[in-house]
Amino acid sequence: MRILQITIAAILMALLASACSSTSNDKTLVYISDGYVQCEQPPATLAQTRNALTQMGIKVFSSHCAQITDMSVISMCGAGGTGIHLHEIANSDVNKATNSGFGHANTLSAQSLNYEIIECGL
Repeated sequence: MRILQITIAAILMALLASACSSTSNDKTLVYISDGYVQCEQPPATLAQTRNALTQMGIKVFSSHCAQITDMSVISMCGAGGTGIHLHEIANSDVNKATNSGFGHANTLSAQSLNYEIIECGL
C-alpha cells in the first residue's frame, strides 16, 4: 500500500512539474521587419508593430527590437535594413499573425539567418 501511495505521489508531481513548465511551450516568437528604408523612412516603433498584433486581438507577452546578423545590406538610398521586431505570442495566434505579415521566428534559422536582440533606436 505504501509503495502505491509513493508511486501515485511521484506521478502527480511529475504531471504538475510538466504542466508548470509547459507554459513557455505555449508561446512562440513572431517577427516583422521594422520597415526601415534608407534615406526615405524611419523604422516603425516597437509599439506600432505590437499594436498591430493587439488590434487583431492577439495578446503580446513580450517584445524586443532585434537585428539580423547574417545578412549584408548595401548602403544606398531606397535599400532596406536588417532591423526586425520580435513579439512573443500564444501558439494559437501564430496563424493569425502570419496571415497579417508577421513571420515565425523559427523560419529565420531555417534560412540560415540569426538575429540578436538590441536596444530599440540603435
